[in-house]
Amino acid sequence: MADQMPSSPPVAAELALVGRYGELMDSAALVEFFKFPNERALGRAAVKDGFPVPVFRLARRNGWFARTRDVAAWLIQLTPPSP
Repeated sequence: MADQMPSSPPVAAELALVGRYGELMDSAALVEFFKFPNERALGRAAVKDGFPVPVFRLARRNGWFARTRDVAAWLIQLTPPSP
């Protein structure tokens, strides 16, 4: 059995988000996470490039999507390094 090394806080945050949302976050997850009032507001921000992470559409799927790891990276870069 491989030794378990303690995860650093950024890695733990990424793993927590991927564990909760999977590899892709859909519109509902993005609305919840970024506290948009609704999916329409999310769409307006996405179209106006007012979104902090790359969002995209998928063929034959409704709504916007983002890679969960991109969201985690954005969240981590907001956190100041601890002394």
